[in-house]
Amino acid sequence: KGSKKTGDNSDEEEDEGVVKLPPSKSIYFGSLEAQEKKRIEDEDQQGTASANSEITAGIVAGNINFAPEEVEMDELEEKSQEAVAQRNKLIESFEQNKKARLLALPTSDLAVKQKLRFLGHPITLFGEGPGERRERLRQVLSQLQQS
Repeated sequence: KGSKKTGDNSDEEEDEGVVKLPPSKSIYFGSLEAQEKKRIEDEDQQGTASANSEITAGIVAGNINFAPEEVEMDELEEKSQEAVAQRNKLIESFEQNKKARLLALPTSDLAVKQKLRFLGHPITLFGEGPGERRERLRQVLSQLQQS
């Protein structure tokens, strides 16, 4: 009543869902460094030659212009001098703000008003609150310390 399965039939039933691959070629284990170096050198040589020819073509076509170097240097010096002056002003203002933050100021609004009056400044400006008045006193004192 029971049928016997042979070894061949059971293998076929198990292998139905498996895809068999053909035997692969051997795998080469080693360095490709020499070949890669040669390829990179070849690309560099071709790239340099084409870049030089592109620059030459641009000059001939009038798309690349060269000005005398002296004019460029003078303009650069003027621009760099302006930039240095702006940078120095900015640094000076940062240092002034840093010193102003370190000043000891009274926290009482009445004491701040008295200090402003003593320094000859108006005690209140239009729309100014106690915090703004204190910051104005801080600026006045930092300007006096710099002078």
